[in-house]
Amino acid sequence: MTILATTFVLMWPSPGAEFTDYASFNYPTTVTTKVTYVHHHHHKRRVQHVDPPMNTALASWYALHGGGACGVGDVQNGYRFASLSLPCGAQVRFCYSSCVTAIMSDRGPYVSGRTFDLNESLKNAIGCTSLCEVRWRVT
Repeated sequence: MTILATTFVLMWPSPGAEFTDYASFNYPTTVTTKVTYVHHHHHKRRVQHVDPPMNTALASWYALHGGGACGVGDVQNGYRFASLSLPCGAQVRFCYSSCVTAIMSDRGPYVSGRTFDLNESLKNAIGCTSLCEVRWRVT
């Protein structure tokens, strides 16, 4: 028995988003759909997986070294971030020019209008230079 699978990833603006820039999908919310075609013997079956929509938030970055508020060691090791509302250890998928999954390990930011403080590794991995509007969702 041989099973072959082909996966396609499609992106489009969420319902209600204004579609004015045809060169970019940098909208407040995008929906990603993975469509997998499974070939099994003489049958071809379509399986569709829809990722939940992503939120947007303003994120800054910080270079604090040492333990964070969640007690996970140096907050600069690996992809880590600070949040005032998410629980310690929460895993969040962040996207800017690329996407990375990070772990919540500190509290902050304490600047009005900002939702996340990213450590330097996370900031660099997603392509953020200083202050960025990131897309995110809890994984």
